[in-house]
Amino acid sequence: ARLAAAARPAAAPAGRRLRPFAGPDSVADRPAVVESPDESIRGRRDGRAAVDTCKEGGLAVIMILALTALLGQPAEAAVELDFEFFRTRVQPIFLERKAGFTRCVVCHAEGGRVGFLEEMAPGAEDWTEEQSRANFEAVSRLVVPGDPLASRMLVHPLEPDAGGDEFHNGGRQFESQDDPWFQTLAAWVRGETAGQ
Repeated sequence: ARLAAAARPAAAPAGRRLRPFAGPDSVADRPAVVESPDESIRGRRDGRAAVDTCKEGGLAVIMILALTALLGQPAEAAVELDFEFFRTRVQPIFLERKAGFTRCVVCHAEGGRVGFLEEMAPGAEDWTEEQSRANFEAVSRLVVPGDPLASRMLVHPLEPDAGGDEFHNGGRQFESQDDPWFQTLAAWVRGETAGQ
């Protein structure tokens, strides 16, 4: 009775009909072919293929829904650093002398110990347009656009109690994050433009 039940084909799902598998390798206990109105499943040799197709289709639907959800999330806009703001508001800080400190340009121009700023021509009081663009590129590599406190340019000269590094040869140019120079640099790193 068990063998007879095992050899008997399963009932067809609604809308489908079963036909016995016919072929030279036919075995009595092999599942019948499900003929489906769905063209992607019709003519499959066994029920497993049809199930695999359904599983793959289900996975595809889940992936499409997940991607749709991700695309629906508002993307954080990349912060662009503004050259004009840098040239007119940030760069002058490197030339000014704060009481009790050396000017940034002394150590950080090409002739200094840790040079990343362009060397100014003898007698010049400011950088040329070309030098300013080179300075912009160099200093841009020292900041994380949008995140002032992850930017070496800001935390290196900042007092450790205010969130700065432990060591800076030029001293603590910024005693706190409220320092006007720190605020100017932070505004540039956050993406503020010269027109704002």
